[in-house]
Amino acid sequence: MDCFQIKKNNWKALIYCWRGGQRSKSLGIVLHEIGWDINILEGGYKSYRKNVVKNLYEDELFQNIFIISGYTGTGKTLMLDQLSKLGAQVIDLEKLANHKGSIFGSQPNGQPSQKKFEGRIHHLLKYFNKQLPIFIESESSKIGYLKIPPALWKKMKYSPHFELTSENDLRAKFLSTQYPELYNDTNKLLNKIDLLKEFHRSEIINSWRNLIEKRDFFTLAKGLIEIHYDPKYKNSTNYRETSKIQEIHLDPNIKKNVAEIANLILENANKIL
Repeated sequence: MDCFQIKKNNWKALIYCWRGGQRSKSLGIVLHEIGWDINILEGGYKSYRKNVVKNLYEDELFQNIFIISGYTGTGKTLMLDQLSKLGAQVIDLEKLANHKGSIFGSQPNGQPSQKKFEGRIHHLLKYFNKQLPIFIESESSKIGYLKIPPALWKKMKYSPHFELTSENDLRAKFLSTQYPELYNDTNKLLNKIDLLKEFHRSEIINSWRNLIEKRDFFTLAKGLIEIHYDPKYKNSTNYRETSKIQEIHLDPNIKKNVAEIANLILENANKIL
């Protein structure tokens, strides 16, 4: 019980067994007597997991989902963050997966398990207002090692989307500020570039390695945009042109511009519903 001594008075515990039973209820009674607010998961983890699978693998989703799409470096994740600040319902899949969604996107502490990832998505879908828009960034079917659950992936592919656009120089400038953990550790960045050898000729890889040695991250980002990211995006786009609501130009480097576009997107999404 020592681990409970550090908990604050307003801490709430969720208690569960595998199937649900007397052990979880007994612990719940003890903690309730101490004075904490207790929740017991009826049916245990097995029942909870069954509901997650039904929701994300078997059922059809009817939530009002809107996709924020666009090429790499147009500020899609930044836009989600701004929409969230405006009070909009947002599912940031990259945040839930602890991965930025590209070969450079691994984050400290690694990714959660597939089940934990799905549990986080299930929780948001369950508690969000189904009458209001939910905004999700366009993604491939996998984020790092994690798969987007099939019911959500199917819904995303056919959901209306706002496409962000920006000039390559602005995108390169933005990308050159988004990976400080790599720019501060050039050896780590060089190792990431080497992972692209199966996609590009050795002279291209070597030119990118030289840019890293020179710490010319702007030119590196622009080269990656034009040679790697954009062709890859064009060949693997998962969203129908007919489902595009609006194409919006912005400068992701200017916070005021991002805030203005977020307000416009939220306003237009609410008009559609």
